[in-house]
Amino acid sequence: MVLGPNSYRIALSLWIFAAGFTCFIISLLTVIIQSWRAASENPVNSIKTE
Repeated sequence: MVLGPNSYRIALSLWIFAAGFTCFIISLLTVIIQSWRAASENPVNSIKTE
């Protein structure tokens, strides 16, 4: 096998997945909040500033 001599194992702890999941939730909440603000804003206000 080609990868046989070079393969190795690393220990994956729960902290790695918890940190990734936390970053995902924070980014998802940020996108949802910003989308909600943009959707609920009066469109006339954004047209006036252009």
